[in-house]
Formats: sequence, C-alpha cells, structure tokens
Amino acid sequence: MRSRLTADSPWRTWILDRDGEALGNIWLQVIEKIPNPGDESERHAYISNFYVHPDLRNTGAGSRLLAAALSECDAAGVDTVFLWPSHRSRPLYERHGFSSNTRLLALERR
Repeated sequence: MRSRLTADSPWRTWILDRDGEALGNIWLQVIEKIPNPGDESERHAYISNFYVHPDLRNTGAGSRLLAAALSECDAAGVDTVFLWPSHRSRPLYERHGFSSNTRLLALERR
C-alpha cells in the first residue's frame, strides 16, 4: 500500500501503535465528483480497512482513529462520508453521527 500514500494520492491512513507495534488502522479515500452547476457537494470520502486489535476495542482507540479520519474530512471539505460497516461496528459509527442513507443506489457486481 506504500504506493497509495504519495503526496498526491487521494488515500490517507492512520495507524495506532504502541512501542512500534501496529494495533489499529483506518484508511480514507477522498473522492472528487465531476463539478456541476448544482449545489451538490463535489467531495466525498470512503472509509475502509478499519481495524482495532481486540484487546483495545471498547477503550476509545477506535473512536480516536475515526475522529482523526473525520477531522481530515473536515479539512478537505468533504460533504458525505460512506462505508460498509459490519454489524458489530455499527454502534461505533452511530456514536460518531453516521446513519443509514436511502439516497444511495448500489449495484453489487460479484
């Protein structure tokens, strides 16, 4: 993934470590829509590969990682952040203001 973390890349990542050992991470991709004359936002973000070591879950570690990614979204002028949560991760996202959105259509291609 090193090649995805260049200065001009839309990807960002944060790593939670203790004494050099990676214990968690979160990835964020800023997505720019094609500009249009309407009042829609032109920037969205996708959160992916969010992981916290089981020993650190429910300690605030995940919230710190997510807050760092959301702070980057604020700085980048992101309007909408989207992700595909697991059932177990939903409460964390909901505590940070995420909710289901019925405006999105998806075509799953397997």
